[in-house]
Amino acid sequence: IALTEAAGRILAQDVVADADLPDFARSTVDGYAVQAASTFGAAEASPAFFQVVGSIAMGESPGFSIAAGQAARIATGGMLPPGADSVVMLEHADALDEATIEVLRSVAPGQHVITAGEDFEKTAVIAYGGRRLRPQDIGVLAAFGRTRVRVTRRPVVGIISTGDEVVSGRTPDSNGLAIAVLCRELGAEVERQVVPDRLDDLTTALEAAAGWSDAVITIGGV
Repeated sequence: IALTEAAGRILAQDVVADADLPDFARSTVDGYAVQAASTFGAAEASPAFFQVVGSIAMGESPGFSIAAGQAARIATGGMLPPGADSVVMLEHADALDEATIEVLRSVAPGQHVITAGEDFEKTAVIAYGGRRLRPQDIGVLAAFGRTRVRVTRRPVVGIISTGDEVVSGRTPDSNGLAIAVLCRELGAEVERQVVPDRLDDLTTALEAAAGWSDAVITIGGV
């Protein structure tokens, strides 16, 4: 079924990642992509100086690499260029001119970075069969580009209420309605029927319901 209709349904089989998520290392902040080792010892009193060699916007693939002492402007979510292993937050750097910045605080390797496969690695199970799909599951599946998902068929429950007074409308079928609502809340499709207080009618209704339903609930008696 369409993924947009899958919330609350039961997944029919495991779903396996067909790629890393994310599929590239990306920045979690606005700042400068650098080699962390070049920042070691940096402080406001003794900043480290970097040559700015490029800029990376969200959705761009950098066409350059970062060497020691170099930096690239990068936006949140931007792809780290080859050679960079960390990001200095914008607040911890000052631009001296278009090509030079001073870094006022050191960073560790991997700081302010989500690495490729950090959420899910390729071939990892991202959703297990038998799970009732929650909003967060839908989000993960969508992140992998899934637009459809295989789910189990909804069980069909037949509800047969008996009673001449119910058939005539003198007494509302309140129990039948309440049980139908409960079954729907549990994920079932429901068909309701009302039959008179006669054994032959009930038998016929039960035999018919057994052919199209997964379960039959009778209310009342003869």
